[in-house]
Amino acid sequence: MNFTHLFYFKTIAESESMTEAAKKLHVSQPALSKILKQLEDELTVSLFERKGRVLHLNSKGNYYLKIVNTIFKELEEGKKNLVEMALEEEKHLSFGTPSSRLLEPLFSDYVRESAEKRTFSIKHLSNQQAIKDKLLSQEIDFGLFYYPVHHPEIESQLLWTEEILLAVPPEHKLANRKSIKLTEVKDEPFVAISNDFSFGKITRDICLSAGFIPNIQFEMESFDFTIHLVNEGHGITLIPNTWKNLLTNTMPTFLKIEEPKCERMIWLLWHKKNNDPEKITEFYEFAKKNLNKD
Repeated sequence: MNFTHLFYFKTIAESESMTEAAKKLHVSQPALSKILKQLEDELTVSLFERKGRVLHLNSKGNYYLKIVNTIFKELEEGKKNLVEMALEEEKHLSFGTPSSRLLEPLFSDYVRESAEKRTFSIKHLSNQQAIKDKLLSQEIDFGLFYYPVHHPEIESQLLWTEEILLAVPPEHKLANRKSIKLTEVKDEPFVAISNDFSFGKITRDICLSAGFIPNIQFEMESFDFTIHLVNEGHGITLIPNTWKNLLTNTMPTFLKIEEPKCERMIWLLWHKKNNDPEKITEFYEFAKKNLNKD
């Protein structure tokens, strides 16, 4: 006897049909019948009565199903408790975000100042729906994204807003300017992050708000290569202000945008009924204090 045989018996009992049970278990009907026969032989009793094509548990089968259900319930409960114990012991915090750069200003300070020794994991989730789904299933504790999530079970709190700049090649005709109106570059070639990524959509939305569709010559998935192409004179691009501080090689020229207002919002998202509300509150209060800029 093994747990697979018990699970097969449970499925047959719930289906009341060998054919339906075989379909659910993705095994052949003869193989399933053989396993049931082996189980009954081992128990030395018959568990079912057949009425036409329908299988009904007899009194011994009903008794045995209660025991089997209890076993599987206890196993599932034990698994859940072990996971919760492990998370409690580790004080784990999990995040979902389109860019780990959104967490870089926070991590070192939080690890240094937090009274709890925590572990962390970060899932790369490129869009809002993916973050929403992971929050609702509580596969992550927090999401960081550029828009709030409108759902009754999810809390959205604005952490900070970040200025978006225009990057132009060093030899560009506008490189000696400190600021521009975005309409001044409506005919310029753009090097843009792919629309599959959140900032790609932000780039396009900003241009549309300025009254034009960007002339995208290069669409990239790599931020570093985007900046490289701009620096080499192949186009211009929009860039979050904090990203320019991460550049280490020769940089393009960065201009402030007078209009339209160019910024992105960073929202912290979490499930209102998280299994560990204490750590949620602690992290949110810390994040609000340390990342609420401007």
